[in-house]
Formats: sequence, C-alpha cells, structure tokens
Amino acid sequence: MSLVAALGVPTPYRRVYTWIRDLGNEDAVRLTRALDAAPAYQRANALRDSAREALGDAADIDFDLLIPALLSLRAQLRGKAGMSVAEALSKSSDLDTGTEEQRLRLRDRVAELLDTEAIVTTANAIALLTEHDRNFHAARILTDIRPVFGDDVEARPTGAVIVEMLNIETWSRSGTADSLYIAMDETDLLDLREQVDRAIKKTQAMKETLEASKITYFELDEDDL
Repeated sequence: MSLVAALGVPTPYRRVYTWIRDLGNEDAVRLTRALDAAPAYQRANALRDSAREALGDAADIDFDLLIPALLSLRAQLRGKAGMSVAEALSKSSDLDTGTEEQRLRLRDRVAELLDTEAIVTTANAIALLTEHDRNFHAARILTDIRPVFGDDVEARPTGAVIVEMLNIETWSRSGTADSLYIAMDETDLLDLREQVDRAIKKTQAMKETLEASKITYFELDEDDL
C-alpha cells in the first residue's frame, strides 16, 4: 500500500494543515524555529506554548490542535522520512491542497516541522507508550448495598452486603473504546490500593534511575493524545 493510500487525516486536523499552507513565510519560519529549538521529549502542552509564543495569540489557528495534528501525522507512519510523510499528506484526498504551488508549500513546511527533534521524539514516545490493545482512560468505583432475603422473599430482608463495582474505561490505538466492570469488596479495595502504592514507588525509583543515567523519560498527559 502506498503512503498516500495509507495516510488518513482526521477531520479536526484538516484545517490545521490548511492553516500551515496559508501561513505567511515569516510566521512559518518562526514556527519551525520555535519547534526546532524545543528540547526532545516535550509534552504537547509545552510544544503548544512554544508555538503560541512564537506566533502570538492573534494567529488564526487553534494551538490546541496544531501540535496533536503534527504528532499524529509523525506517529502514523513511523520509520518514514518526514519528507515522505509530508508528500503523502500533500496528495491526500482528505485535503483540499489547492494549486500545485500551494501543495508544494504545504509539503515543504510540514516536512520541516515533522523533522524537528521535539516532534520526532515525542511522537515516537507516545506511540511506544500507547501501543497496546487497551489503554487506560478513566475509572470510577460505584458502591452498592444489596439486600439479602431469606427463603420468604415477601418478608423484609434479613441482611445486606456492600459491593464495590470498579468501572475501568479503556481506548485503543485504532480508536475503539471499551468499558470493564469488576465486582470487589473492601478487602479487594485495600489490596488494590496496596498494589497501586507499590507501583507508584517502583515508578519513582525508575525515574530516579533514569535521571541518574541522564536518560530522558516521557510522561503522557491528555494533550498528547
């Protein structure tokens, strides 16, 4: 399958690429320089702030979509050169790329942005961190009181049990979402808390190990998705 055929452009991001195409030359240079100067493995909100600082709030663009659009594009075709991805984007049937001159302008600008170290490293880190069948999205615990009846169900209940229902919502890289319900009691909750506390301590120890080894670690937040 060709890159053009394989490339999908999500609807919310399409206007971002049109904006990049139509950006003035000086602003386009400022944007590329801002992302090029950003450190590797930056969170999306930090990259967003760098872009906004370079162009100013007056720029006619949703900065909250700009960086996710670039990260999504870079991650879609991992291992490919930025120019190859940008060429595929400029020929995508999902976009109205305009004249040939406008198409080439879009291609060249996107290629430069995709090759900045911050975009490359952050996109690769996000892809690796979320490359699973299911990724955690949210959780809540519902507490129920369930009456216990005797043999005579017309009589009042003689007792009750407390059921903690753990609801875990997940998402996949393909865009599907799922929800899992797990019944628990107080003992289960205490065990779960112990395991979570243990995992947090291990994570902190690994962070300290990476910092001592001068290896940058990446943490995901909602803006990176």
